[in-house]
Amino acid sequence: AMYFAASKIKKKYQLDDVRAALEDALEELERGLATNDDNSDGGMLFLRTATHSFDGSRPPPPPPPQLKPHLGDLAVFGVLKGLEGLPILTQEVLLEDRFPRICQWYATMDGLVESKRK
Repeated sequence: AMYFAASKIKKKYQLDDVRAALEDALEELERGLATNDDNSDGGMLFLRTATHSFDGSRPPPPPPPQLKPHLGDLAVFGVLKGLEGLPILTQEVLLEDRFPRICQWYATMDGLVESKRK
């Protein structure tokens, strides 16, 4: 059943190479975390809220850096946590030299989620 679901999802989103799509998404996440590097107090920053407008008007000013995780962080973390134990996670995501901000963010999120489970 999962095979058929996966093939439907690949067709729906027009994904020929799933690994390349994951790499593109990780690079976008790394850039998103990089834009939060302007934190002056040195604390860990999380993903920002939307920074564009949908009505075609001038975009709003960028929101302040997030000092706490929000639902977007939790959603992305859940996807990456689902890959835990698979080779793709250690080969692609948790490469400190390739995605250093994702590694730091993932470790922080893992600690926060685990602390809430207890």
